[in-house]
Amino acid sequence: MRRIIVIALIVVAFLGFMVTYTVRFTEKAVVTTFGSATESSVKGAGLRFKIPYIQSVTKYDTRARYLETAQETHQTADNSQTLVTAYMIWSVDDPLQFFKSFGAGETEKDHYRAAEVALLTKLRSALSEVSRFTFGEIMSPDEKSSKLSSLEANMLRTIEQSSGTEGTLKELGVKVAAVGINRIGLPTNTTRTVFARMNAERKNLADKAISEGEAEANSLTSSAESDKKKIESFADRLALDIRRQGEIEAAEWLKQMRTNPRLAVFLRNMELFRAFNGSRTTLVFPTSMPGLGVVRPDALMGLKPGDIPAPDLSGLMELPAAKPDQSSSAQPASSNRSGGGR
Repeated sequence: MRRIIVIALIVVAFLGFMVTYTVRFTEKAVVTTFGSATESSVKGAGLRFKIPYIQSVTKYDTRARYLETAQETHQTADNSQTLVTAYMIWSVDDPLQFFKSFGAGETEKDHYRAAEVALLTKLRSALSEVSRFTFGEIMSPDEKSSKLSSLEANMLRTIEQSSGTEGTLKELGVKVAAVGINRIGLPTNTTRTVFARMNAERKNLADKAISEGEAEANSLTSSAESDKKKIESFADRLALDIRRQGEIEAAEWLKQMRTNPRLAVFLRNMELFRAFNGSRTTLVFPTSMPGLGVVRPDALMGLKPGDIPAPDLSGLMELPAAKPDQSSSAQPASSNRSGGGR
């Protein structure tokens, strides 16, 4: 009895497998009766029944699929040769039309491959839209000036409106969600030409920058030279004024010194010693140096009270001689004694 029950269960499971099928929520099924299908043949997700050996089921995945062309050469509006690779995002929209168009194959994979061949032909034909745009418009780095999105929109519109031998997308049961340019390249000769043009543009920019820099440098140099001349002229005038004022003041001192040259030399010698005098300064000079004759051991020998030591004029700048018409002249040593005594 138990064996009969097990056999019965196996038979029921086998029959259930033959008369039922499951459709996932991402799929749609086309049920054909003796190879033909109608609108009612399309089934949605769930557990479905079929008649064995009379009906067959073909399931199509309705999720988006990706299709890409090989790299092809196309000419732009400015006669530039470009290597373009395009892509398409498509899906099965009408399973019945899709089955009628590509159901000649044995399996669903064969149907997909046949659909990709037809869609690839449409996509390659749509790439002719590249000739409506220049290379700079397609490859512009600025999104505002780039017309790549316009090119892709034109390609999608061309595919949706095209019919050809394959038929329209609606007739094929296919829906195209997006079309775009995947890669854009340049042939070797075009690459050399573009690089040469880029180098020329960069060289022009560099030459322009150098020229502007040189012009600015020349302007700065001219301005600096002008300022330099103004400063030198002002400094020369100021130095001349100072020199004239010094000569006027020096003339007064020289006039007084000419009245008694020996006293003038002596006072200058004293000023020299006062300038070198310091609590922590030790100076060693020979007495033969100009102005140091007053410190010789014999400098004061033979002098009487009130006498001025005779100056050692060797090496010193001689004072300007008194003019003959001056009323004051050097007085003899006897008169200097009374005037120089302290």
